[in-house]
Amino acid sequence: MKWDRIRKDLEDGLNSIQAIGRFLAQRTRVETSLAKVVYDTQKIRRKIDEKYHELGERIYELKDEKNPSDNATVRDLISDLSSLKEELDFYMTRASELGGQPSDEQAEGDEAPPPSEETKQV
Repeated sequence: MKWDRIRKDLEDGLNSIQAIGRFLAQRTRVETSLAKVVYDTQKIRRKIDEKYHELGERIYELKDEKNPSDNATVRDLISDLSSLKEELDFYMTRASELGGQPSDEQAEGDEAPPPSEETKQV
């Protein structure tokens, strides 16, 4: 009888350890997926920033034209921005499904530097 009780307690303990292991494995998969989505989201945001920069430069170059938005390069950049924003929306939705939400603002360590004096004068 004593051995039966010891055996049962050991089986219960083993089952508990296995359940915890399964839970931790699942949680690790979710957290890894979320980290990848957050990384991809930041990568897309950087691409969007680059496209806005290119677009601004191109518009400035075309400032003397009547309608700079008729320029093929400008239209391509706007199209690229639309595609990137759709992709960003997808990743934001995916992140919320996984239980996290990358903020719409930049992460604390990714803050943009304050504008320089040259930038302020333009």
